[in-house]
Amino acid sequence: MTVAGCSDDDRDFSGFEARPTAFDSLSFAQRAAVDYFADVALGFESDVLPDRVRKFLPGEVVVAVTGSGVDPMRLAVVDEVIAEVNILASDGVVLRRDSAAAVGQATLVLGDVGEAGFGTPSATELRGLGGYFKVNHNLDRGELYSSRAWVNTALSQAAVRSLIYEELTQSLGIGRDSPRYPESIFYETSADPGFAQEYAGIDRQVIRLLYHPRMRVGAYEDEARLTAARILLEE
Repeated sequence: MTVAGCSDDDRDFSGFEARPTAFDSLSFAQRAAVDYFADVALGFESDVLPDRVRKFLPGEVVVAVTGSGVDPMRLAVVDEVIAEVNILASDGVVLRRDSAAAVGQATLVLGDVGEAGFGTPSATELRGLGGYFKVNHNLDRGELYSSRAWVNTALSQAAVRSLIYEELTQSLGIGRDSPRYPESIFYETSADPGFAQEYAGIDRQVIRLLYHPRMRVGAYEDEARLTAARILLEE
């Protein structure tokens, strides 16, 4: 393959106008939503794979909650997350908590580090963390098969509430933290773990974009950004 470049081009482009893209029509808030979507929803913290859309396919996703830290107040927080995601998702994915299930397509463990049950990383490696999650997904197509999240219930009530929101949501495919918005459930820096108590408006936008019928599972970043922009413009 031969590649050549030349800057001595005497053709007349005076009548040429660049074709506007979907991004040119976005408001500042819409651009922020697309950028944040690309920041947090196209990969995972330890991911070495290219950024792309990974999510559950349309249908029911059973959520199982287990562990010694399960209590009515914490289950109510799980139900809050499920209710919000079900409102925001429009592609046919529906979360349902099954109180009788020990393992679901999405499993959330509430308890101490010895109950996390990931295998790798080990309980020793997880010690000192407030939560963790892992997903099982198709490497070629990007769809999620299952996920497992753990929240350390030895922490304060406010921290546990925040971590239930964060870890359960991240296990749905929004796998990265970000230092951009302190009000976001995905906010984290080296000095500040965040601990937001509910979804911020921009978090709801991210969930809505990911689980929109036009957002193709497996889409790489350029396609995902363009799709997100078009979704926002068509509202």
